[in-house]
Amino acid sequence: MRKYQRSHFSKTAKNMVHEVDPSGFNKWTRPGIRAQLLNTRTLELVMDFVIEGDEGSLHILNAVSPAFTCSFSFSRYVVDEIENKFLKKLGD
Repeated sequence: MRKYQRSHFSKTAKNMVHEVDPSGFNKWTRPGIRAQLLNTRTLELVMDFVIEGDEGSLHILNAVSPAFTCSFSFSRYVVDEIENKFLKKLGD
């Protein structure tokens, strides 16, 4: 399969992140999936959470690890946002 070819994989990576050096792919295993956002303007990986939404939704993007050290404080923040955005509107 083409997606497992080193040349295809490194070329695709270079298109997304310009700093990728294809010569650095000297050992080869099956590629994995990295659930991390890519800033399409700067072609850099986003290193923090992104919270987006509107009056009817809340989306947490770039939560790359379920065991991140701020999980309890972050979850409290998300619950507060849900309460402020959605539950208070139901009471109005």
